[in-house]
Amino acid sequence: MRIEVLLKPREKAVFLPFNYQYQITSAIYETIAKSSPDFAKKLHDEGFGERRFKFFTFSQILAKRKKITSEGFWVIGEFSLKISSPLYEFLLHLLNGLFKDHKFKIGREEFTVKGAYIRENPEIKPGQIFVCLSPIVVSTIKEGYATPYYIRYTEEPEFFSEKIRQNLLRKFETYYGRLPADDRLIFFFDEEYLKKNKGTKLIHYRDQKILGYLAPFTVEGSSELIAFGYDTGFGEKNSMGFGCVEVK
Repeated sequence: MRIEVLLKPREKAVFLPFNYQYQITSAIYETIAKSSPDFAKKLHDEGFGERRFKFFTFSQILAKRKKITSEGFWVIGEFSLKISSPLYEFLLHLLNGLFKDHKFKIGREEFTVKGAYIRENPEIKPGQIFVCLSPIVVSTIKEGYATPYYIRYTEEPEFFSEKIRQNLLRKFETYYGRLPADDRLIFFFDEEYLKKNKGTKLIHYRDQKILGYLAPFTVEGSSELIAFGYDTGFGEKNSMGFGCVEVK
């Protein structure tokens, strides 16, 4: 399930940096803490399972009007943000926090919460086509690299697909305490789209440089896994603002 938050700047327009993901992650925890400081702290510090999954993801800023500059962009008027999670407690505290004072702060900028709407999950089936609301990221450990190597789909599509599957299986098992009855999954980006468009995006997240993909894709295989990916995010680093998708 997901919540669509409608935000209004205090002025007619507000300037934001290109790399705002960390500020939004922080804002989400701060908002949850308004409802339950204990839940916010536990989610942030511990998460779930050995890998400390947070089980939430969020979209990029979805603005009808914006103006790009060399250092960032102006958001003109109201905009929205989609936040997705399978955790009922997360969504409950997020909603409570949003309506506590109707404020949501991204970095130094404070916005008024004009509305927060629960969006039920659409029917999702094998062969579903999705669009990315935030970049999809998968990585591996590679000899000669001191940091994780972000897999290039155009170079290793099968490996990229398998890493998506393995990541979803780990998250699914941690959340449900079991594996899905069907663990098959194969992932395809729209290669025609990638040929015509850049398709990649480099995000600076604090001291990390993270390479992700923003392109339509199709997923075949387990309906359970695909639906879980819709809720919690496809790929890695979901709570940092990666892997949020929407049905095309």
